[in-house]
Amino acid sequence: MQNLLAVGLGGFLGAIARYTIGQFVQSRLASRFPWGTLAVNVIGCLLIGILLGWISGRENVSKSTELFLVTGILGSGRSSRRSRECRTECRRRTRRSGYRTGHHTRARLNPQPKPHTAGFLW
Repeated sequence: MQNLLAVGLGGFLGAIARYTIGQFVQSRLASRFPWGTLAVNVIGCLLIGILLGWISGRENVSKSTELFLVTGILGSGRSSRRSRECRTECRRRTRRSGYRTGHHTRARLNPQPKPHTAGFLW
């Protein structure tokens, strides 16, 4: 239950931060291209990589703290895919048991279009 609350609170705070930063960046640039969204996603991915690199070298960081920061605050939105990929890679490198990496590896090496995606129709 503690992990669920950590992700929920982090997601709440992260969504507000992403919206505020995205709107700020977009308001500064007179363009139809979503520069605010791009900025938030790039910054989020960069921070996830830095934070997970820092956490992976520490034994004293709790799982709730990692979930709050990475999955909650930084992980929502488009950067959530990067969050999952980084967690998968960190788990693979540290050889933590019980974490599946085979599906992600197969998906990267042999991507197949899903029936519900537009790629399947073309």
